[in-house]
Amino acid sequence: MNYKLWWCYDLIEVIKMMKWIKTLVIFLFASMFLIFSGCTPQEKSDNNGDRYKAVIDFQYESISIGYNAQALVVKQNGLYGAYIKQGDSYELKVPVRYLRIQFDSGNGYLFAYSENNKIEIYTPEGNRLTDQTYQQVLSMSEKDNSVIVTTDGENWGILSLDGNWILEPKYQTQIVPLHDGTYIVETKDGSDWVNETGKSLLPTDKNICGVTKDSVASYIKVDVEQNGNSYRAIIGKDGNYVVPPIYIDVLIAKDEMGNYYFVGSSKDGIKTLYDKEGKILFHQNCSFIKPMGDSLFRISQNDKVGLVSQSGETILPIEYDDITVQKEFAVVLDKSDHTYLLFDLKQNRFSDERYDQITCFQNAPDVAVVTTDKKVGFVTADHSVTIAPSYDNYYNYYSNDYGMFLVQKNGKWGFIDRNNNTKLGFEYSHATYFNEKGYAYLAKDGKAGIITADGSEVVPFVFDAPEEEQPLSILMNGDANIAVVWKDGKCGCIEIVK
Repeated sequence: MNYKLWWCYDLIEVIKMMKWIKTLVIFLFASMFLIFSGCTPQEKSDNNGDRYKAVIDFQYESISIGYNAQALVVKQNGLYGAYIKQGDSYELKVPVRYLRIQFDSGNGYLFAYSENNKIEIYTPEGNRLTDQTYQQVLSMSEKDNSVIVTTDGENWGILSLDGNWILEPKYQTQIVPLHDGTYIVETKDGSDWVNETGKSLLPTDKNICGVTKDSVASYIKVDVEQNGNSYRAIIGKDGNYVVPPIYIDVLIAKDEMGNYYFVGSSKDGIKTLYDKEGKILFHQNCSFIKPMGDSLFRISQNDKVGLVSQSGETILPIEYDDITVQKEFAVVLDKSDHTYLLFDLKQNRFSDERYDQITCFQNAPDVAVVTTDKKVGFVTADHSVTIAPSYDNYYNYYSNDYGMFLVQKNGKWGFIDRNNNTKLGFEYSHATYFNEKGYAYLAKDGKAGIITADGSEVVPFVFDAPEEEQPLSILMNGDANIAVVWKDGKCGCIEIVK
């Protein structure tokens, strides 16, 4: 081949190699820049799309978040439907055609009410449980895995959450589930205590003539005929008496810790307190005994009340107008000026201060919320925190993980610590407390966003603040982080992915 032609080929190859080397140098330079600037090629950039993703577009009047965010109930043109979580996304599985949709308590099922007042049951996957409709549906506890239903409004049954009957709908009134696989039912022959097959569990060796609906699991309150007289008693699961049939009435009650007690009332006015094993704790000549707090009892006598332990030891004497036990506090009412005094459970009064109202955080039993002249403050049971009433409002949730109260002052929300120091300033028109993942949903200057406890923005303040009657909504527990957001008067949903 011609020498000049060979030379041209070599030149072309050299040019190609130089272009390849140039490309390599640019790539290496860019990679080093990313590394030394604190990023890697795989890391997400700091833009909104990487912090959260849209779950539902802005097209609805309202959105409600269901159990563990498995279902999102939406409202459009006055009717309701539901999106169901399908993997990493949501799909409209329950059509928007119902008058309302009710969440089941803990099982993830949905009760959808149609225009003819019939109820359809949907599974957590968004499928109809059965083809049948029901006139009434009563949700049961998570552990029951069943619902109480009636198809005609007259005959009641128990339907399992796989769509099969546990008890056929043949009972006259609402069935009372005892959450241990047994039920109190009403038949044409009277009341009965039955198992899942409908078989009576009442002992036949006792003159039992009825069962009351205030029975509870393992403790059945019965009417007993003896020598021409009627008495009340408690029988256990073994059919034996826990409280004997010697009382005109027996009260079943439990304290805040879930401990069951029984109060037998005699004709002479003497009240006898039993524990769940049938042991007598004490007798008291009084009009009422009510369990409160943890193994404490309010005693009523001559229009005055006191507080005693389960051994009968006096905690507060019977001289007050009213007493309630709220977690770790005793709240005493003085009817003369309708104010409240605050005691701990060791008979210690916190101060001479009188309050207009005293409540406690459900999840923080050691913190009391005190109100005076419509101002709110906080007190702890160990007397270590006393924040005088000075705030306009408070958010009814508190966590020791963050040690902050969400309070309102001059129309704006902010966070304070247990020493009354401002941690996040009073600049928010709407606010929620931090959820399990540490996110708080807030709104300011007409825009809403989501932050962490140190004030860092997770979702920037780019969404519209809701109207006053539409509170911010974010899932407060579970693994998902779903928030309802507004834009131009319509609702959508986002999920935090960062």
